[in-house]
Amino acid sequence: RCTTVGGKDWFKDNLSYKQAGRPLENCKAAANLFGHLSSWDEATDACPEGWSVPTNEDWEDLAEAVSGEPLSFSGSWEELGEVLSADAYFQSERMWPYSPDNAHTNLSGWNAIPTGRTSFHHENLSGYGNYGFWWSSSAKDGNNAYYRYIYYDLGSFPMNFADKSDFGAAVRCVRIAR
Repeated sequence: RCTTVGGKDWFKDNLSYKQAGRPLENCKAAANLFGHLSSWDEATDACPEGWSVPTNEDWEDLAEAVSGEPLSFSGSWEELGEVLSADAYFQSERMWPYSPDNAHTNLSGWNAIPTGRTSFHHENLSGYGNYGFWWSSSAKDGNNAYYRYIYYDLGSFPMNFADKSDFGAAVRCVRIAR
């Protein structure tokens, strides 16, 4: 399943690839719903043929298509977290907590959900229900790579960077629209 935004097809769901990362709580059934959280090293080879992990430039293209104006990758992308995140429910419970600062309108159809992140080589899961994290394929340096994230209580979609081999985030694959 994909959605076309700004001339590019984006996965509407987090990538679930058995050979990369880990599903939430190591529950294989959860992988079909929420995808896997992968280290950058795992993520960069996980997309199907013809697809790739988005570069910083791909992220900028998404931001421009959604906001209507060019935005630098390093920006906090005010209000884009709201239009990219879905007011999703799982087992009749709201996935993102209520916040007047982020209504999770999902106007873009991108379907961001709060799957959290892993650390310590997938031993520690944190942020589930409050944060969503997605890798960029662009490395900051030899040890770190960029990612974007949404926090339930903010309407923005800022970026940061983390250790490529230790931090686990979700992956949204992208390609030129067909």
